[in-house]
Amino acid sequence: MYIDIDVHHGDGVEEAFYMTNRVMTVSFHRFGDFFPGTGDLKDIGEGEGKGYAVNVPLLNGLDDISFVEIFKNVSLALFNFSFLGYGICKIKV
Repeated sequence: MYIDIDVHHGDGVEEAFYMTNRVMTVSFHRFGDFFPGTGDLKDIGEGEGKGYAVNVPLLNGLDDISFVEIFKNVSLALFNFSFLGYGICKIKV
């Protein structure tokens, strides 16, 4: 599994594994009128890789609290992952 948390879509990694079930790619990225313009929600892989590419396109201006909630919900849905026992990192600026 490759999880990409970045402002840009992880298009190169997704493309490398788009037609295989060997690696699931999950990309959280800004979407819309923004480079590289890829990573639509409907881009889910092809052939044996169908369902192994997951894109979470986000709108500009998303705050940290909202991102953490989205990340938790996607993680629970995809991986049956629990955040119990894990702390949330807090950064003071």
